[in-house]
Amino acid sequence: MDTQVIYKVLSGTASPDERRAVDEWISKSNENKEEFNNLRLLWMPGKSASKEKSTEVRGFSSIRNIIEERIRKRKRQQLRQTVGIFLTIIVIALVPIFVLNFQHEPPDNYIRFEKADLDSVIRSIESNYHVKIEVERSEILTCSFTGTFYKLQMSEDVMKSLAMAMNLKCEPLSNNVYKLTGSGCTHS
Repeated sequence: MDTQVIYKVLSGTASPDERRAVDEWISKSNENKEEFNNLRLLWMPGKSASKEKSTEVRGFSSIRNIIEERIRKRKRQQLRQTVGIFLTIIVIALVPIFVLNFQHEPPDNYIRFEKADLDSVIRSIESNYHVKIEVERSEILTCSFTGTFYKLQMSEDVMKSLAMAMNLKCEPLSNNVYKLTGSGCTHS
């Protein structure tokens, strides 16, 4: 905006079109409004010529301080906005990391058994690992098992772990078919 037109508005000599143009310019942004207010401060009627020069200096000093304070205030607001945006981005970026780190294994990445009978364990392993398990002695199916198998493990490793935990032997009969042998737990 041409400052001469603004000065005309401030002095009251602007045409209606010039006043309207300045009003539109002011309404376009806070920066324009702030610039207009700063110019209005400078335009305010000064002290009469008979007053001391020190009064004029204090007046301009006061105006300069007001303008500088407005600038500092705007910079603080911009800094707060920037910090707010930055913190929001950090929080958004960190939330998935915390969720993934504090979330233990998802429920479908493992199979956990707590004092389960071997028959239930075998059926679950067959279902989850797509294997067939035979047992030499049916009485071992009532033995109790506590443990966890992770689905990332190979079926061979799961079978070896089960056999070792139950004091059994695991014999691979063919592709994905296993046989558990031995006495396993003892029944009274």
